[in-house]
Amino acid sequence: MLWALLTIGLNSAAQLLLKYSSITDSLSSQYFKLPFLAAAAIYGTSVITWTLALRELPLSAAYPLTAFGFVIVPVAARFIFSETINTGQWLFLSMIVIGISGFALSTNSN
Repeated sequence: MLWALLTIGLNSAAQLLLKYSSITDSLSSQYFKLPFLAAAAIYGTSVITWTLALRELPLSAAYPLTAFGFVIVPVAARFIFSETINTGQWLFLSMIVIGISGFALSTNSN
């Protein structure tokens, strides 16, 4: 489970770095700047950690956990980039968390 959670964290961090790269550099130069290169390296690392996660967990249990990234990235973007999340979006982010938690609990009970 630790490898899956690490993968989710790495993918989320890479998304945030790509966003940062897109707002701080021009399109033609962003691919050669540290934030973009770091994001690419982090994605590469996440492939390795995901492979390690799949050694420990069935894919049917591990893959739904990746949906936590759909919660982590917008919430982090709100604080880091001052992006807004409206009430409806908060509601649906909460539903994602409830859905993943329910899925995980039902997987563990079998």
